[in-house]
Amino acid sequence: MKNIIDVLRTSDDFTAGKGASGEQIDAASKSLGLVFAKDYLRYLQVFGLAFVNGHELTGIGMIPRCDVVAVTLEKRKLPHVKAIPDDWYVLEDTNIDSIVIWQDSKGFVYMESPGVIRQIYASMAEYILHE
Repeated sequence: MKNIIDVLRTSDDFTAGKGASGEQIDAASKSLGLVFAKDYLRYLQVFGLAFVNGHELTGIGMIPRCDVVAVTLEKRKLPHVKAIPDDWYVLEDTNIDSIVIWQDSKGFVYMESPGVIRQIYASMAEYILHE
């Protein structure tokens, strides 16, 4: 399995922040009541927030529309999201056809489209490589 940091750094179209502090990551985790997957945690530590190959990934930074806490809490308020487990957080809000990409605390990646939730990848790196 490829390392998410290497996948992001070697992508053609990549822009990222400088990383989030341990305190920021702990606060985000606590606010959501979950533990981030290992690859997402590493991504937060190194980049904090990133844009890659047309994807605006959630993270911790100065851009509210990509803030993992704000976006996840907003999506959890939607009535159809009751089927989403508590250990999931938004990896990307695509803003296309109401599609939201979620990740669970084990690292699996899911696509939610109206009325359908399905696992699409086993890791964040696979998601970036194949989308």
